[in-house]
Amino acid sequence: MVDTSKMMMKFAGVVHDDKAPEGPLRGARFASNWRVGDHHFRVSSVENEQTTETMVFRLIGGKVDYFDLWADHEFRSNASQHGKFLQEFLENPDPKD
Repeated sequence: MVDTSKMMMKFAGVVHDDKAPEGPLRGARFASNWRVGDHHFRVSSVENEQTTETMVFRLIGGKVDYFDLWADHEFRSNASQHGKFLQEFLENPDPKD
């Protein structure tokens, strides 16, 4: 991982703020994109019958690399909470789970 501790973290927009469609994974989801220097990240929260979690993914060429870099078992429902979660990851990039 590249040292991002001295880079400015910038909010790049909300991707999802809705309920997933019908089916076994139906539930709340919220996702936001962030830029830290030349690095791009997606923070994604889901809450459904199978799981409740927030994850950090790397964006490469505008596409999500679904290998989660960091995760925990809490649903975060807004960009402010996602920003704090991403900041925690940037300060300590070791896996939480």
